Amino acid sequence: ELQKLEATAKEAGQVKITVEGDEFELTAELIECETVTEKQHVEVYTPNVIEPSFGIDRILTAVYEHIFFVRSAAEEEKGKGDKGDKQKPGVLAFPPEMAPYKVIILPLDMRVVPQYGEMLAELRTELAAHGLQYKVDESGAGIGRRYARADELGIPFAITIDFDTLGQGQDASKSSELKGTATLRERDSTEQIRLPLADIPGLIAKLCGAHWLTWSQLAAAHATDAKVADDKAGASADMMDYLKQHAIPNKLNAAVNKLAEAKPADPIKFLIDELAKQ
Repeated sequence: ELQKLEATAKEAGQVKITVEGDEFELTAELIECETVTEKQHVEVYTPNVIEPSFGIDRILTAVYEHIFFVRSAAEEEKGKGDKGDKQKPGVLAFPPEMAPYKVIILPLDMRVVPQYGEMLAELRTELAAHGLQYKVDESGAGIGRRYARADELGIPFAITIDFDTLGQGQDASKSSELKGTATLRERDSTEQIRLPLADIPGLIAKLCGAHWLTWSQLAAAHATDAKVADDKAGASADMMDYLKQHAIPNKLNAAVNKLAEAKPADPIKFLIDELAKQ
């Protein structure tokens, strides 16, 4: 277009252009177009180091985000000699297979520490033989607080050695039966079972490996009589609540009362018919 204006200006001596409604006259001397070839020198650089946006720090952050939770007040263990913290305890729920430490060894209190040295050495040896990473917490803090510390570190299991383990419990007859046993605690459920101390390393190795054994199976196999009774009582209470919710006891009582008055030849059929009417 500029070249056309230049040609027109040279032929007529001038040319008119309109800009935003205003008309201007340009003489031939004011218009000149030329083609120029310009050579430019550039430097092309290909980077030989690429920083990816997906690194180990992001992987770990994602793992922590998925496994961290805060234990509710109802689940918090305060009955082990601690007054309990107002701060809700956090838990790193590492699967046992990937937890950095598999188990923590806890003497019940400082009175146990001077007496369990030989037992601790044997336990350390067995844990190492099974390739299990472990920690020992002999601090003077209460057992509940030390459980909370282990939960924050993501340690899935805790072995508690008490006076019954040493055969020095208050109940002499019971203590003799429990001698050589220890309490094994599971982190997520806070459930505890009592097992022979010599068997614990092998069981933990199965729970932390590719073995089919699960904590629920192990807990069910070693449940105490008191816990079984509590579970049965809880199941019975749940059943009664369900029956009351649907007024089943009242309906049954009414049908049975009518059965006692009528005394039919077929009491079962009579009950079925009465219940069907209701």
